[in-house]
Amino acid sequence: MNSNNEPQKNTKKWVAFKEQNDSQQIKNFTDEIQNTKKQVSALEIAAMKFKLDHRKALGLAEDQKMKIEELNAKIIQLQDQNQKLELENQQLNEKLDCKIHIEEEFLKTISDLSKDVKQKERSQELAGTCKTQEAINNELKKDPKQKRVMNKVEESTCCIV
Repeated sequence: MNSNNEPQKNTKKWVAFKEQNDSQQIKNFTDEIQNTKKQVSALEIAAMKFKLDHRKALGLAEDQKMKIEELNAKIIQLQDQNQKLELENQQLNEKLDCKIHIEEEFLKTISDLSKDVKQKERSQELAGTCKTQEAINNELKKDPKQKRVMNKVEESTCCIV
């Protein structure tokens, strides 16, 4: 009986050992599953954070793209305005040059007219002096005594002119 009993005992021991060993393995597997779950959970949280950060980055990139497009449009608008202002400035300079030329011509004309007026005034003064001299000569011709005086006056006048 002992010999029959011994394998049973050994079997019971083995079963007890197996159960204890299985129980330990189950506990180890359970612990490992818990740790794996924690790691998976941490990875899922990290993945969600990554997705959120990625979405934020995409949003920021889209905002930056829109701002760049707005700035490029503003640059084009400012370049157009600059070209218009440069054209307007060029036209104003041309008008100014034209007005300066007209003013110079006007001042030259005024100067020429002023010279002509002065010359005509001198001519009129001389003509008036000549007419006066002629009138005096005519009067003197009538009177012989005055004729001698006139000759002396003419001699002195000729020297002055």
